[in-house]
Amino acid sequence: MKSIVTRVLIVVFAASFSLYAHASETNGTIDATNKYAWGENVGWVNFAPQNNSTYSGLVITDTAVTGYGWSKEFGWINFSPTNSGQGVINTSEGHLSGKAWISSLGWLDMSGVTINASGKFTGTAGTEGGSVGRVSFDCTNCNVVTDWRPVSVRKVITIGSGGCVPGTSCGSILPPPPNSNQTPPATTINTTASGNTFQTDSNTKNERKGTQSNDYVESHDTPLIIQPYQHGLLTYDFGNGVGVSISVPKGASTETLTIEVSVSPAIPGDDGPFTYIFGGVKFNIIAKNSHGDVVHNFSAPILISLLLPENMKAEKDLGVYWKDTTLNEWVQVPGVVFTDTTALFSVDHLTLFALIKAKNLPDKIPLGATAGGTPSGGYLNKNVVWILIIILLGVIYWLYYKQNRRQHKH
Repeated sequence: MKSIVTRVLIVVFAASFSLYAHASETNGTIDATNKYAWGENVGWVNFAPQNNSTYSGLVITDTAVTGYGWSKEFGWINFSPTNSGQGVINTSEGHLSGKAWISSLGWLDMSGVTINASGKFTGTAGTEGGSVGRVSFDCTNCNVVTDWRPVSVRKVITIGSGGCVPGTSCGSILPPPPNSNQTPPATTINTTASGNTFQTDSNTKNERKGTQSNDYVESHDTPLIIQPYQHGLLTYDFGNGVGVSISVPKGASTETLTIEVSVSPAIPGDDGPFTYIFGGVKFNIIAKNSHGDVVHNFSAPILISLLLPENMKAEKDLGVYWKDTTLNEWVQVPGVVFTDTTALFSVDHLTLFALIKAKNLPDKIPLGATAGGTPSGGYLNKNVVWILIIILLGVIYWLYYKQNRRQHKH
C-alpha cells in the first residue's frame, strides 16, 4: 500500500512539474536580470518593466510577442497595439516579425530579431535613418533572455516506460520564471555603443503616467507639471499613428508650468479657404502657469516632435507652421527635420501647430490666401479669381454694347 501511495505521489508531482515546464517554455516571460537592449535613438530598453510592482514586460508564445518594453526617454513600447493592424509575430522556432509601437516616435520593426535555443534575443530591430532607429540585442551589455524555447529544443517530460521524472538523468529542467512582482534593485549598465551610463529603477521609472525625480519629470497622455529647476518629457498618443513628443529643458520658464496637448481636425475654410493641412489634424500645445494664465514664450528652446501615419520625408513643399492669431496668419517654423513619419523642430513659444503643403514654402501664409495648392493640383488665388471675374464681366459688357450699336445702325 505504501509503495502504491509513493508511486501515485511521484506521478502527480511529475505531472505537475511537467505542466509547469511546459507553461514556461511555451508561454515565456523576460528574465528579471537579463532584460536590456540598446537603441541608437531610444537608449536602453527594459523588456521586463514593472507597473506598480506588476510585471508588464514581454510575454512570448509560439505565435506572438505581447506586452510592453520601457524606454526612459520615450516611455512605453507596445508589442500588441490594438486597432492598428500591427503587432509582433513569433514562429515556433523564434523568428520574429511585425512591429511594436513607440509613443511619439513610431513603429519598431522586429523582423531582424530571433530568439535562439537558449532563449536569448539576437539581431537588430528597426532600420537605420528612421525616427525610431535601430535597437540592438547584441551590443556590449545587451542581454534579453526569456524562458520560452523554440519547439525543436524543448525538453518534453513524460511518464512511463523509457520516460523521465525529476531527479533522473534525462536532462536539466528549466528554473521557474522570474517572480512577476519582483522589484530588482537599481542597476547601472555601461555600453560601448554610447559611452554613457543609464540608471534604471523599476519602482520610479515605470509608472504608466510617467516618472518623477528631483530634476526630471515625465508624463504620458496626461498633462506635464514641471518646475523651473526641472527638465521633462511629455508624450501623447492620440491613436491611428498620430502623436506628439515635447522635451522641456531646465530653466525654460521661471514659473511652474502645466503643459498639455490636444488635436483637432482641419476643417476646410477654417484656416484659409485654400490652405491644405497635411494629415488633416492640428496640434494645440498649451502651457499654463499656477494661476491658469497661458504662457506663450520661453527663455530656452523646447523640442517638439509631431507624429503622423504618413511619410513626410517623401513629401515636397511641406513645412511646419504655427498660427499667429494676432496677425491672422500661419508662420513657418525654420529648421524642421523630417524623418519618415515625424517632424522634429525647436521653438521658444507654444501655440497651434500644423503641417502645411505650400508651394515654395512661404515664410507667412495669410489665413485668407492660398498655400499653393493641394496634392491634386491646387487652387487659384482669390485675387486672381476676382480679376478673372472682372475681365469676364468686361467682355460681356463690351459684347452687349457692340450688339446694341449694330441694332441702332439698322
